[in-house]
Amino acid sequence: MLDNYLTDEDHADNEISWMPIGQRNLSVSIEDRVATISLLDNYWKGSEFIMFTAIDPSVFLGLKTVIFTVQDSVYDLNENGKIILLPII
Repeated sequence: MLDNYLTDEDHADNEISWMPIGQRNLSVSIEDRVATISLLDNYWKGSEFIMFTAIDPSVFLGLKTVIFTVQDSVYDLNENGKIILLPII
């Protein structure tokens, strides 16, 4: 959940808009503040930087760049071909 990576004392989590920037080999969809990362080519391997931008209703924004590295084809490891971003514990 993207909420785990942002603190905004003036706005509720559901008031924050999220947008990914920079993906070329990966697809990012954000639904209910959960980012789902998918391979555009099921056999692609490599690293990609994706910047997650959070904007609140006052138009303040925060940026966080994440590096995703695919060493083995996710298609081979997980039949649905998706990586789901989960909170780091």
